[in-house]
Amino acid sequence: MISDKDAREIDCLEELLVLRGVSIDQLRRCYARFLLKLVNRGIFRDVSNDTMKIIDSCLNSAIARETIDKADCSTKKHISELWEIEERREAHNETGSRLARCVILCFGTEKEW
Repeated sequence: MISDKDAREIDCLEELLVLRGVSIDQLRRCYARFLLKLVNRGIFRDVSNDTMKIIDSCLNSAIARETIDKADCSTKKHISELWEIEERREAHNETGSRLARCVILCFGTEKEW
């Protein structure tokens, strides 16, 4: 559960983003670049190489797209791959599952946010 302090900080951040005219697409692409930097730094060492290849591909795709079209075949493919990773939820290693959930957000639209 999120604390009241955290909720207030998030509300302030949201207000600043709105005042500065930052779009959801700009925000999700920035988030995808941030996650890709973490991936490239090797932060997620306990996630398998096969999973990381999918994550890397999905992040690069999210970054490259100015907007998200949920009807696009490659978008559907990436989201499907990410949900498959998320659903594995390996008991000994949930990092891949958590990371997949983060990357799924990079394919969000303004309506979903």
